[in-house]
Amino acid sequence: QQAKQAGHSPNMWWARTWDQVNEMFVWNSHLLRDLRDQLSPTQHSWLLPITHGFYGQTTIRCYGRVINLVIVARRSRYFAGTRYLKRGINDRGFVANHAETEQIVYDSSTSACGRANGLYTSVAQMRGSVPVFWLQSIDRMPTPKPIIKLGKFDPFHTASRNHFRQMFESYGAPIIVLDLLKQQEKHPREMPLGKSYKDCIAYVNGDLPPDLHIEYIPWDFRSASKTKAEKVINDLTAIAEVAVARTGFFATQNVLDGVRREQTGVIRTNCVDCLDRTNLAQFFIGRYVLGMQLQCIGIIANASDVVYYTSIIDELLKLYIKLGDKIALQYGGSRTVTAGLVHRGVAWDMVTNMRRFYSNNFIDFDKQNTINLFLGYFSPLFNERTMRFVHPY
Repeated sequence: QQAKQAGHSPNMWWARTWDQVNEMFVWNSHLLRDLRDQLSPTQHSWLLPITHGFYGQTTIRCYGRVINLVIVARRSRYFAGTRYLKRGINDRGFVANHAETEQIVYDSSTSACGRANGLYTSVAQMRGSVPVFWLQSIDRMPTPKPIIKLGKFDPFHTASRNHFRQMFESYGAPIIVLDLLKQQEKHPREMPLGKSYKDCIAYVNGDLPPDLHIEYIPWDFRSASKTKAEKVINDLTAIAEVAVARTGFFATQNVLDGVRREQTGVIRTNCVDCLDRTNLAQFFIGRYVLGMQLQCIGIIANASDVVYYTSIIDELLKLYIKLGDKIALQYGGSRTVTAGLVHRGVAWDMVTNMRRFYSNNFIDFDKQNTINLFLGYFSPLFNERTMRFVHPY
């Protein structure tokens, strides 16, 4: 709320203190490094961590109570970059377009004593590129859809195991993978990547105890979207119901009573770009959890009744549309297209695809160099004409 009232961009916002942030999401970590080294831990309040991603908030009045609906997306600074220049995974296990999305619903109404009730609920989701080595080259003739090529051979899936180990450390178990890549193609393009992903998870599960096995859910969005829209909604809602039953969500009873329930594990969603299809899937997961959040804070009696509260769902949809557009602009160079949450028309899709094509082929190289310089992955050497590679993120 302080960030919103300050009037700064919803693409970047400030965290409170250094000790309260995850360095993965601190985009000015390199710029603060020298100052941080000179300060003691008690002086870290002088540091101002900045996060890149999206922040959106709306207020809803329901039955005389003030309900705040918040969407926060934090993009990882590791292996950060633009669409075709950052794909898949690196040796350290960091993936391209990694963004954590948190959906928060809380009651900001006040009691008779003037104290906020403090009923908070939240659920976290994650999106990120397919965690295997793959790429799409645009070095030669520019093309709207470069061929997907599998990268270097990693027989023991070391990088992928590092990635899922980091996820277990951050979120716990279970990890549920929702893969939206195409399962059937006349001319295979996404299918080989999906097969490599499935084989990777099977290999990683071979080293894990049964209770920690990664659950892999392949769901071909493109094929499903050719049928009735109702089927897409029902399928995604069914997937959300099964997944959220395992991961749960976070909730507090009130300020005095503390935590009521916690989220354990996370749902990880991906398509090729982790933009349009992924954003739609995350919305439907969020819509399903919204009913449970409203039930938890006492707005509705049954979570399934949320379908009757269309005004609240519309507000959630608007936030996810803004989220999808911002992440798409930051990574892909344009806003979302028809595969996202709204159908903006054929003309919109044509113009948007042209913008992506131009950005990806003519702007992203300079943009990637700028990101590398800002994050400290390239460092200028004074009195020399070269630049020094610093950290292989």
